[in-house]
Amino acid sequence: MKLRAIWKSLYKKIYGNINPVACCRKLGAKIGEHSMVKPSMLGGEPWLITIGDHVLLAGGVKLLTHDGAGFCLEYQSEQKLNMDMWGEVTIGNNVYVGTNAMILPNVHITDNVIIGAGAVVSKDITEDGVYVGVPARRVKSFEEWKAKASQKVQNTYGMTEAERRAYFDKILNRESKS
Repeated sequence: MKLRAIWKSLYKKIYGNINPVACCRKLGAKIGEHSMVKPSMLGGEPWLITIGDHVLLAGGVKLLTHDGAGFCLEYQSEQKLNMDMWGEVTIGNNVYVGTNAMILPNVHITDNVIIGAGAVVSKDITEDGVYVGVPARRVKSFEEWKAKASQKVQNTYGMTEAERRAYFDKILNRESKS
């Protein structure tokens, strides 16, 4: 058995047919239509998270709703209170958040945004576009990205894994390994 098939089988045995969006909604997160949440962390307070329509959170995305740095204030306080800082995370419509990206508390992201893998979003994103880096910064508009991406897109929707592999082997002029 190939490694990918073993991984899929193991994942299904461990997690079954869990619907991550339904689980997040049960925990209190507000998630719009046609959105997908890959295994991600929705902070300790998922009820502070709002995700719009047609949003994809890739694997490893972290949506943080509190900042534990209040711990440092606790040391300075005579009252020794448990001090946390909380904030909502709001993601608009038609947004992609790349693998291992992190959205910090009190961040609101507008519509038509792509956040690159590993980016850290610490401030509101009020303008559409592509954002990358630490801290995340805008590198191009959504329309610029769309024009360039539409030239590269490959329609593999509905293909099996074997069909996709054969398709890419053909367009890359490689010998098929299936």
